Amino acid sequence: MEATPKQYATAWRELTEGKNKNEASEVAKKLFLHLYKTGRMNIVPKILREAEEADRKKQGAEKVTITTAEEINEKQAMEIASAVTGKKNIILKQKINPKLIKGAQIETTDNRWDLSIKNQLDQLSRQLQK
Repeated sequence: MEATPKQYATAWRELTEGKNKNEASEVAKKLFLHLYKTGRMNIVPKILREAEEADRKKQGAEKVTITTAEEINEKQAMEIASAVTGKKNIILKQKINPKLIKGAQIETTDNRWDLSIKNQLDQLSRQLQK
């Protein structure tokens, strides 16, 4: 039976916890060499996602992606994300999508808020077509 990405991520985290950078790097090299030799490099993205999710849960942080039409500074993005989600401990990822016109889209693991002008125009267009 092959180990799952979650099992690899858990083992990786346990083996590197409390280690210095060099020791943790050695563990990572051995893990990736093992995956390469066993032909399982295709699961690396899943392992990384599992490890990131475990870290996020351990920190008690909420992963929030904010997409805006224009670049905004990190402080502004954090303020918007915090106000919309009601969370203070946020791991923030920013994206730019000029098609939004103005405003923002905020996404967490469980929720999505579309506060963009594009969304408002789309809603108005649907109402006018009724």
